[in-house]
Amino acid sequence: MRFRRLALVLSSAATLLLSACAATPPTCGRGGAYFSEELCAQGIAQGDLDRAEQYCDLGLEFSPRNANLWAHKGRIAFYRRDTPQAKRHLLKALEYNPDHREALMDLGSVHYEERAYEPARERFSQALKVDKGFLPARYSLGLALLKLNRKDEARKEFTAMRDADPGNADAHHSLGVMDFEEGNLEGAQQHISRATQLAPEDAHKWHDLGTVLMEQRRFGEAEAAFLKCTSLREPPAQCQEGLELARRAAAP
Repeated sequence: MRFRRLALVLSSAATLLLSACAATPPTCGRGGAYFSEELCAQGIAQGDLDRAEQYCDLGLEFSPRNANLWAHKGRIAFYRRDTPQAKRHLLKALEYNPDHREALMDLGSVHYEERAYEPARERFSQALKVDKGFLPARYSLGLALLKLNRKDEARKEFTAMRDADPGNADAHHSLGVMDFEEGNLEGAQQHISRATQLAPEDAHKWHDLGTVLMEQRRFGEAEAAFLKCTSLREPPAQCQEGLELARRAAAP
């Protein structure tokens, strides 16, 4: 009853960091550029890209070699789906700070969205060389490795992510999806169930839990998982479809 493959998706909103001074601390405190960094980052976080860009441009007038500001401009362009512009800005950030982990991460995300998975893998790996504890880059590296069919390496990254942060829902979910694709339904159920406990408002994880439970012929529990999915904000359409299938399967 495998009515839908589970999928792992690189979420730009989840993986692109919004810290203004995390990568190049020496720029912090430089008057107008510093405050522009802060206000630009706030604008991005609030989804006000026009205001964010205004503050970034203002900051670049004070400090045209500020890697953080160029990285923010790259992120703004990426959110606008302007990948050529995003790459230009992010490469400019890396020109001024080759170890800017967020710019490396974001450039990898741009490559990933373009389905250029090997360049994406390289950028995510570079971000991890800068900071081994940078979990968004490790998660994204795992996804890129999956796209390159390097499954053992991908599992290693997701496992390292889980071990570093046992409360990370994406790590458990990723391992569960891999187990599901490999036919290990018990492992998939355990990992994805844990993911729903850690991120109970994530409708996609509830959908995937329902999918696994259907495969295990645990129809009543699957129905409950899909019902939870439909009750959340903006649930995927597959949740209602899964709920109807589970109810029919559970009927005497």
